[in-house]
Amino acid sequence: DHSSAYVKYVGGENKTRTISGIRAILEIHKKTASGIKTVRIKAKQYDDLYEKSGGHAPYRQGFIVEYIDITPGAGNIQFNQGQYLKMGSSIGGNPQETTKAMIKETVRQHLEKEMETRNRGIKILSLFFIDKVSNYRTYDDDGKAHLGKIGSWFEDCYKELMSTPRYKDAISFPMEGSHDGYFSKDRRGRLKDTKGNTKDDEDTYSLIMRDKERLLDIGNPLRFIFSHSALREGWDAPNVFQICTLREVGSEVERRQQIGRGLRLPVNGRGERLKDENLNRLTVVSSEGYEEYARALQREYEEDLNMAFGIIEPHAFAKIPRTDESGNETPIGQEASKDIWDGLKKAGHLDDSGKIQDSFAPENDGFNLGLGPKWASLESRIIDIMNKRIFKNKIANAHKRKEVKFKKEVYLKEDFKTLWHKVSRRTRYKVFFTTDEVIQGSLDQIKNMKPASAIKIVSTKASVTLDESGVRAEPTTLPTKLDRIKPPSLPNIVSHIQEQSGLTRRTITSILSRSNRIGEFLINPDLFMENTAKAIRRSMENLMMGGIEYKKTQDGYWRMQRIEEDAKKAINRYIKNLYKVNNRDKSIYDHIDCNSNTENIFAKDLDNNEHVKLFVKLPEWFKIDTPIGPYNPDWAFVTEREEKLYFVRETKSTTDERKLRLEENQKVECGKKHFKEIGVDFDVATSLSEVPF
Repeated sequence: DHSSAYVKYVGGENKTRTISGIRAILEIHKKTASGIKTVRIKAKQYDDLYEKSGGHAPYRQGFIVEYIDITPGAGNIQFNQGQYLKMGSSIGGNPQETTKAMIKETVRQHLEKEMETRNRGIKILSLFFIDKVSNYRTYDDDGKAHLGKIGSWFEDCYKELMSTPRYKDAISFPMEGSHDGYFSKDRRGRLKDTKGNTKDDEDTYSLIMRDKERLLDIGNPLRFIFSHSALREGWDAPNVFQICTLREVGSEVERRQQIGRGLRLPVNGRGERLKDENLNRLTVVSSEGYEEYARALQREYEEDLNMAFGIIEPHAFAKIPRTDESGNETPIGQEASKDIWDGLKKAGHLDDSGKIQDSFAPENDGFNLGLGPKWASLESRIIDIMNKRIFKNKIANAHKRKEVKFKKEVYLKEDFKTLWHKVSRRTRYKVFFTTDEVIQGSLDQIKNMKPASAIKIVSTKASVTLDESGVRAEPTTLPTKLDRIKPPSLPNIVSHIQEQSGLTRRTITSILSRSNRIGEFLINPDLFMENTAKAIRRSMENLMMGGIEYKKTQDGYWRMQRIEEDAKKAINRYIKNLYKVNNRDKSIYDHIDCNSNTENIFAKDLDNNEHVKLFVKLPEWFKIDTPIGPYNPDWAFVTEREEKLYFVRETKSTTDERKLRLEENQKVECGKKHFKEIGVDFDVATSLSEVPF
């Protein structure tokens, strides 16, 4: 409601620790070139909110700051015409409607996640932070519990959404058991407000920890958790996918504590951690705009943890490979990196300190770095490096998601059916190696292991200083080794390595006895066992990769119908990651989800090349089995000049194997052998120009 004055007293600060340093942190409506925005400002005594709001008319009379009290929990602010606000309270702005909207949005996001993960055995949790326990649960004179206003609003929103055709089957349990509060209790067993650091809180946290397995059981109806405090670091429920901040973010670290409840890899019903990037997205429902939320979170990291974001050093591009006249790829080096850095600064994309500026906007159509022809071929790699340094790229507006449209007419074309039939043939692999090869390879790896150093106690003396700038600890002596510790007992090394490698006890005994390093086991048993097991696994992986062979399975294909089944469930992706397909008969979707600038450019080239008849980004479930885990290639496409050709390509920023991680190279090698067996042209490419058609 922009027609009346909105002021929320968020908190206070006094960085100079003097009377003149007292500031109130207020949330107000501000007049900007693009309309009225909700912003946070700092106000001192005699500041006029009319001026602070950019001349927004509702603040014209009566909003000059007369008095500020920033006492935590008891602060207040007064204005010249008698308006008075306690810390945490507000006037105007329809706070009740905002709260209802936030609850409804959190429930909606939760139900979307339930639908997205259906049949994957994953328990979805949502966490609400509220300001008062009584807003969720109240008690009458007889001590009987009733829902507070937030609890009632939640149930209203839940019923409304679950009655719609889209969500009616999202959750099969009754509503009453779907939500509960984790709060401390008084002596009569009633829930109460606390600060998160009392003995009662200890009991609350341990209750959550004791019930964690039950909480993560998909058969347990509880899915929505209400809490008063941000919960301390020890609380570890990994499947929180939505966090709703209905209470004001208080301390500097509380924002990080809140999102920290959701920044844990989820687990499935078997307790296995899931590393799917599309699954692992935390949605925060906050009354702030998402840009302001990102800025505030970044500010907390920068100020409290001394972390720098968005800074590009002059040497940042030195490792980018470039093909020389002989066809070899070599890093461009620090001198060339500095030349690129100077060019970016001249183009306005960096300031003098190397901080990335707003002019760097590769998501905009027609954007280029302005570096000229000298570095044009490296532009996508430069953009990828810069994008990784931008904190705001880690946070996206959940409302700016798009349902990718399925184009059934392209899906039913003969070209697509033929392409899918060619690339979707399944294989199985076998590996061939002898016991002698395992032993010799393991011995070679163990020979290059770092020595297992003795377990020891080290003493360092330091001076601890406390002054206005904080607490500092500075070492005043070099470390002194006090003692070497003799292991109290020796574990069963053969059983440990057998569990880690799957080899027979005889083979393991042979490796250990011939290694000439078994004496290190007596010095530091755990370290030696762990290093030796890793060395043996590395040797086995190398042997597998050298002796692997793929064979077609009898009538085994990835089902084409599964693509249509995915489309029926609705595929939602963040807009900033999407490439819009311009030629509508070239792809089975109207947008392509791209994970890097290299992929974005490759998609654009496929779309615009007249000889490419059809292309598809292979779905996430299209995975080739390899000894080191499943491998999902990027692209499949059809070209036509004299004849139709069918390709599968993996896009990387470099084709130089030395620049890629070992695991990436091994999976690509497996991909080559798989596609060779089924007769499809497969390789790694940095651009479409490298594909021979």
